[in-house]
Amino acid sequence: MSDVCKAGDIIRARVIDMSNVVPQLTTAGRGLGVTKAFCSRCGAVLEFTNRRLQCSSCGNIERRRLAEDYGKID
Repeated sequence: MSDVCKAGDIIRARVIDMSNVVPQLTTAGRGLGVTKAFCSRCGAVLEFTNRRLQCSSCGNIERRRLAEDYGKID
């Protein structure tokens, strides 16, 4: 799960089940995934450069399931 998203990330997802108290979501599909991610070390925004997510503040490299428009939405 940590390669998909982490706490604090902004994601676009589709609801697949509402029968339980906690809705079940999926990021599989066109246009779905993380739209803005934050560094798990320092909290800065992760930038997508050279086909990877890297923190410009501390240099940490992380993985996420990214939406096609990652970083283009504020």
